[in-house]
Amino acid sequence: YLIDPNEFNLDRLQFYNTLLQDEVNKLIAFENNDLKQWYPELQQATKTIIAASNEAIAFIDDGQLPQAAQVINGSFSDANSSIYNLTVDMLDTLQLKVDEISVASKSEITAAIVRVMSAFVVCLIIITALLYYIIRAITRPLRLVTEKAIVIASGDLTGQPYVHNAKDEIGMLSNAFNTMQSNLQNLLKSIQKNSEHLSASAEQLAASSQ
Repeated sequence: YLIDPNEFNLDRLQFYNTLLQDEVNKLIAFENNDLKQWYPELQQATKTIIAASNEAIAFIDDGQLPQAAQVINGSFSDANSSIYNLTVDMLDTLQLKVDEISVASKSEITAAIVRVMSAFVVCLIIITALLYYIIRAITRPLRLVTEKAIVIASGDLTGQPYVHNAKDEIGMLSNAFNTMQSNLQNLLKSIQKNSEHLSASAEQLAASSQ
């Protein structure tokens, strides 16, 4: 959605957020007494991740990439670390219980482990997807501006201007290259016109000298 804003990509990101929340809700509904102490912090971390991902998407839609990166490196990363630490603590607790209880109880513990790991995996998928879109959103327009600069440097001023609508540093750089291309075109036209004028004057001078 961040690279190509359409309904499909937006639905996909919303699906990841919903899936993460659903998996956490399933884990909490499981009501394992050994894990209840971590449920409130897990719920808060999940809400933070979802809110941070939505905030980062809004920043990118507005062309505010530095602010989006700040959200990812700040509250989003902190919440992700919190979920990871909670997951480790839960898994350690469950492993101790597996060692202590009978074989008949192991199936219930295994189901809890699966739920915890599912929530963690979904969280990692959201992080990976969001970071991928942010990186693409930054690097793709920069690559296009670089290609435009190479074309201008080769002496080809006939290409169409590259338009980058975001109000960020890349947009300013794109506008600067477009302005430079236009100025160079006008300069070449002026030189060509003056050259033609000088050539005509030289021919007239040569004719009069004869």
